[in-house]
Amino acid sequence: MWSSLNSFFSKYCPPDKYLKYGTAGFRDKAYLLDSTFARMGILASLRSIKIQASVGLMVTASHNSHEDNGIKLMDADGGMMDISWEQYAMDFANASTPEKSFEVLQRIINLENIPKPDIDKNFSWPPQLEENDKNLNSNETSTSDEVVTPPVVFIGRDTRSHSYHLSQLAIEGVLQLKGEVLDMGVMTTPQLHHIVRYDNIAKGNIDLLATKENFNSNQNYTELVDAYLHKEKSYIGESGYYQMLVDGYKSLLTGTMDLSLSSPLPSFPDSGYPYLKTDITLESLDSSTAKIDNQIYVDCAYGVGAVQLQELKKVFLEKGVSEKYLDLKLFNEPKGLEKKKINEQDKSIDENDEAFNAAHLNVECGAEYVQKQQLPPSGEISIFRPQKKFCSFDGDADRIVFHYFEGSPMTDVDGKLPVADPLMGNANWHLLDGDKEAILIAFFLHKLMIQSEIIQPSASDVDINVQEDEISFGVVQTAYANGASTLFLENHGIPVSFAKTGVKYVHHEAIKYDVGVYFEANGHGTVIFSTKVRRVVLDKISKLLLSEKQNEKHLQLTSLIRLLACMKLINQAVGDAISDMLVVDAILKVEAYDIGKWDSYYKDLPSKQAKVPVQDRNLVKCNEDEKTVKQPAILQEDLNGLMNELNSAYSSSHDPTIARIFVRPSGTEDVVRLYAEAKTKEDASVLCEKGIELVKKHLGS
Repeated sequence: MWSSLNSFFSKYCPPDKYLKYGTAGFRDKAYLLDSTFARMGILASLRSIKIQASVGLMVTASHNSHEDNGIKLMDADGGMMDISWEQYAMDFANASTPEKSFEVLQRIINLENIPKPDIDKNFSWPPQLEENDKNLNSNETSTSDEVVTPPVVFIGRDTRSHSYHLSQLAIEGVLQLKGEVLDMGVMTTPQLHHIVRYDNIAKGNIDLLATKENFNSNQNYTELVDAYLHKEKSYIGESGYYQMLVDGYKSLLTGTMDLSLSSPLPSFPDSGYPYLKTDITLESLDSSTAKIDNQIYVDCAYGVGAVQLQELKKVFLEKGVSEKYLDLKLFNEPKGLEKKKINEQDKSIDENDEAFNAAHLNVECGAEYVQKQQLPPSGEISIFRPQKKFCSFDGDADRIVFHYFEGSPMTDVDGKLPVADPLMGNANWHLLDGDKEAILIAFFLHKLMIQSEIIQPSASDVDINVQEDEISFGVVQTAYANGASTLFLENHGIPVSFAKTGVKYVHHEAIKYDVGVYFEANGHGTVIFSTKVRRVVLDKISKLLLSEKQNEKHLQLTSLIRLLACMKLINQAVGDAISDMLVVDAILKVEAYDIGKWDSYYKDLPSKQAKVPVQDRNLVKCNEDEKTVKQPAILQEDLNGLMNELNSAYSSSHDPTIARIFVRPSGTEDVVRLYAEAKTKEDASVLCEKGIELVKKHLGS
């Protein structure tokens, strides 16, 4: 067996380029990644053995162009691989010889105390690791009767033509350690995150409530929790993903709790059963909800989101959510990617269709393009009608931004494509990015939590530093969040904290709250709910269902159920374009808002971004949230001078606007990224250009 592993390492040699594991995992030109994918199959197996749970490998390059690909690892909770393992991944991926590869393996197994899995009596670590194996066997913490289960790895991939080939290399790597591979075929990145998370929930590796017994001994509470957990554990696999979304969507719209799999039903009085349903229908929605536009036009970026949305539409229709309530209009779809074909082999896709998809993936469309360029996506002009809800996914459907035309769109010279001037703006076209999404969701949750009586309306009672029996709530932003959004949250008593740019950093900050909302401006984000808040919500629901004053507590009870529905509908493992789209749509319906009303919450300050090539990006050192340059200090001093000059001019005219500019080193290339924000687009542009000159002055170019 281990001679074959030696051959395996010899067969898949790393490229002559150092590959880095970033927030998105490994990502580069597809032709460079064969060895990386093969080795990540082995690393995923080791991670699975270490934590004794299922893990995941996703093959995607998200919003990148078609020639790129990438792979990232997922932990048992469905989140990103533990940061402490990122260096292992890089060391292993870049080990240039079989000998060095075995050295890295030995170091990982030794440092992590990874035991031998109980695959069969003849299984052992490779001969190169025999000494390490002896050390592990003598470890005082190990016992002879411990059963170490073999690795279990889920693998998914996007629609790129080379993703199938690369996924097979990852599978080959998993099999080197006798791992169990569950090839999920083509799916969105968030779907695979969900599948890993719920596989571990079903197996008991994740406890959604962190023990129910120590919170409330009431029999009705226990029965309600049992029904809730039974339902949650049913959301396994891809079909479970769709079922979870339709259950959460219907529950959020109606304010009723789904108990369709409960047997027997919890023993509440008959008065409680208007709120507990075994089959939620939408026929009872009030007139204000019914008036909200049911159509959403979805720019699929010619990516995998289009394939999965077609499946979602089928499930929603089967479960009673017809186009009367939700009508998804897809555009910028790839060709020839029917799910039954692409899960066999890429050879089943017509060559012309494959060429079309490669040429169009993420090109002048998708969340990355729309948000960064501040332009509407390409598409037939006939669909761009005023006041219609539009949203744009990225290539692997983990990002989403919304947009709409207030009036008739401006068109190109041929009158075929919508346009907007990225500098001067277009009064007809409006972008609602991750900041706007965070505020809509945060305000809705804040309102529900107050109506549920689990927090108080004053800002002092929703701080992160709360007493043990209180619930904390807050929003996490990065330096790229528009200053107007931060000010709006703070003025409405919602705590805001900042984290370093990158999903793994904002996610880590969000879990400090019982309810933590995070969205990056690019549209990647979600909400994290703690086990504590789940228990509190279920406890209050059970008590109100028994209360004689139930009618008086209707608002509190429906708010609690809607909170529970949000925990179901929102993908808590990772940002999810499909999930976030449904959450936003449901909130707009419940609040009886159109997209213009949502957009009117606040007006974004104009901003401009740039990247400046430098000789060595590592010369730039920033503070923890990347708002301030620590080294070279003279650069920050000069940036402060630019901001002070502009803010003094604003102050003299009694304008409260605060101009700002910051720079940070790129994580992947020798450039410094720059962000400028001011009262007008002209001011933001000038501030940005002056910042570029300062970067060149102090860092070279």
